[in-house]
Amino acid sequence: MALETETSVEEREVGTLLAISKSPAGVLVAGGDSKAVLLTEVQPENGKRMSAGDWARGLRLVPGDRFSPVQLP
Repeated sequence: MALETETSVEEREVGTLLAISKSPAGVLVAGGDSKAVLLTEVQPENGKRMSAGDWARGLRLVPGDRFSPVQLP
């Protein structure tokens, strides 16, 4: 589940992890048009749905890490 936020993320590349927050709980990722997306839940491939914060901490992600673009079929 993702919610668009009003957070300005100018000068950040799309897919850059901006923060792992406890309130609101989630992972904030830079999106397009100087906006950010708050991931509240994720479901890893072949895995169970979990909170995005637990997922990020388990992978030891830190602000500044960047997600690779996904190639859609």
